[in-house]
Amino acid sequence: MIRAVIVDDESMARISLRTMIDDICPNVDVVGEASSVQDGIEVIELKRPDLVFLDVQMPKGSGFDLLAHYQDPQFKIIFVTSYDHYAIRAFKVAATDYILKPIDESDLMCAVARVQKLENETSKGKIIQNENLATLLGNIKVQDPQNIKICLPTFEGMSFIRVGDIIQIKSDGAYSRFYLKDNSNTLICRNLGEIEELIPIDYFIRVHRSHMVASNFVKSINKTKIPSITLEDGTEIMISRRKKNEVIEKIIKT
Repeated sequence: MIRAVIVDDESMARISLRTMIDDICPNVDVVGEASSVQDGIEVIELKRPDLVFLDVQMPKGSGFDLLAHYQDPQFKIIFVTSYDHYAIRAFKVAATDYILKPIDESDLMCAVARVQKLENETSKGKIIQNENLATLLGNIKVQDPQNIKICLPTFEGMSFIRVGDIIQIKSDGAYSRFYLKDNSNTLICRNLGEIEELIPIDYFIRVHRSHMVASNFVKSINKTKIPSITLEDGTEIMISRRKKNEVIEKIIKT
């Protein structure tokens, strides 16, 4: 049985989530609730839960403030948030679990199932979560998009890549290969479309259906009948003819 705490400033939201958990998550026992960051910390210290459902936006501090109180949290976290593009991108980039308000039953069940999987992996699951949460908290404080870290799945585990280190991303079937400025490359278990949802799109340019490049690594543009760009490492990449004007315009603006 997973012992859970709900931290949300809205009483009706807490009631709704507790009711839904009771109805569809028989393996979760809600052992406490809190309406603020400080109360949440106190309830967590008292109840020692396995899982915290944590609201992001609260009047007296955010869910990130509560999380920052713990250097090495012993509990799993599912963030609960109203739609906020920035917050959702932050969760995706750091590969942390979240559900949107109003909460959908299937989303709740999937999030709890992922927590259960991490719980079953004991120490390994704890390490993965804490690395992801550390990445999330670090990214929240970052002002320059180039310093954001992206948490990405590889065949060996997870890779944490700083956006500013990426030169190009190339489609490799159902996967994507990241080429970095230290001359290394990493195969990521996500297709290019999924990657495009994670990275700061203004910083990257989709020059072809199978290629994205970091605009500040573009050295020159070839505008001939077969348009292409050359990167600072000497790599030449063809530009899709239908994207030629769009790509050139974006490069000139950066």
